[in-house]
Formats: sequence, structure tokens, C-alpha cells
Amino acid sequence: MAHGAGRNMAGNGREPVKTGDGWAAVSSGAAYASVQRNLLDLLREIKGAGEPLVPACPGWNVRDAVLHLLVICRDVEARLDPGSAARSGLTADGLRELGMSSLLDEWERSGGVVESALMRAEHSHKGAVLVMDAFTHELDIRLALGAVLPVDHPAFRGAFEVAVGGLSGSVMARGLPPFLLETDGGSWIAGDGEPVAVARGSRMELYRSITGRRTYEQIRQVNWSAEPGPWLPAFCWGPFRPPGKPVE
Repeated sequence: MAHGAGRNMAGNGREPVKTGDGWAAVSSGAAYASVQRNLLDLLREIKGAGEPLVPACPGWNVRDAVLHLLVICRDVEARLDPGSAARSGLTADGLRELGMSSLLDEWERSGGVVESALMRAEHSHKGAVLVMDAFTHELDIRLALGAVLPVDHPAFRGAFEVAVGGLSGSVMARGLPPFLLETDGGSWIAGDGEPVAVARGSRMELYRSITGRRTYEQIRQVNWSAEPGPWLPAFCWGPFRPPGKPVE
């Protein structure tokens, strides 16, 4: 099987390449639309859905997570379609005052603008980090509400590649030797060069490990071909830090 080398979110290193045919490739616009539709349907169906705490995001309840998704979405909207968010008439302070139903309505409006922009050729390469953030929080919210996790989600491939790129940048920044991440449908090299170890696991297990949702001990429990200790510090990258105790 061929392997792809990772890069970090700032663009250093080489672009991660997915191998195999396990996951279908979709555009950022389509992937983001899937995340949004899943969450809008779920949250509008459950009474009081905004109240449960989100263990993966200390200090947040579900409403706080949705507010975060909306703020990020509107920031991207302002870049892709200047003036659109302003025309909504809502300020940043105004967003924080909205009830759950209104937050969802505004996110649906803003997301529609973002998704349409990402479908256009001039923006088709944008949105990967947006999708990774949104997909990660979709999983957080599903777990907080006891909802089933997706098996084949349209956002999974792109989100996984961005996350592996961030981990890869962290491996290189720490001067660590590269290792291979291997899951059903493909593999990536975290770092630069010939890998000296392999970490094997399910898509979800590896993804949640890379995105700060698993403790160091849980990351150790991934199927490693070598002692994982040298690479554990690399799982601190960007906004992600392994929690001190299990959150899922």
C-alpha cells in the first residue's frame, strides 16, 4: 500500500494523501452540509438538547458548542461572502443572547451561504479546517446526548486528513521519527521520512486520539508496533490536548 506524508495546518510539509478506496471523497461544501444537517435534525428533535454538558469540551454544554460552530461559520462566511453575515443584523454580542432555537436558525442560514460558496470552483480548496472542526464537535455533541456515532460520514475523510496533517507537523516540530497511522481503507505517515513504527486502530479510535479526545493512556492502548512513549507529546498540537482523565 502506498503511503502519504502529512503536513500541519499551517501548510508545512507535504499534503497528506489518502490511500485505498475505503472512504469516498466529497467537497468541503458537501461535507460541511452533512455535519450541519445531522446536527440541526438531532438538536431540533430533542427537547432541552442545549443543556447537557459536553465532556470532551470542559466547561461547555451543547448550546456552547453550537454557539462555537455558529461563530466559526459566520467568520468563514464573512471571508467567503463579505457583507452576508452583516446583513443578518446580528452582532457577536447578539449571538450570545440567542436561545437555542434561534442559534440553530442562524447557523442554518450562515451555513447555507458557506456551503454554496465552497461549492464554487474558486473556493473549492477551502474549508477543510472548518469541516474538521465541525465534524469533531458533531461527534462531541452526539456523545454528550447519547446519540449514535456515524460509521461512514461524508466529512470523515477530509477531517481525518486535516487532523493527521496537524499531528504530522507536531511530530516534525519535536524532531521525532515518523510513524505510520493505519486504519481500514488507508494509511498516512505522521512525520517526514520512512516510518519506524505503526499505530493501528479504527477510524474513530485514531481520529479521537489525534483530536484531543483520548487520554495518553488511551492513546497507548492503540495497537502500536513499538513503545509509543516517544510520540505521545506530539498528540498536543494546535488547539488539542489529551485530557487528564477519560471523557469518552
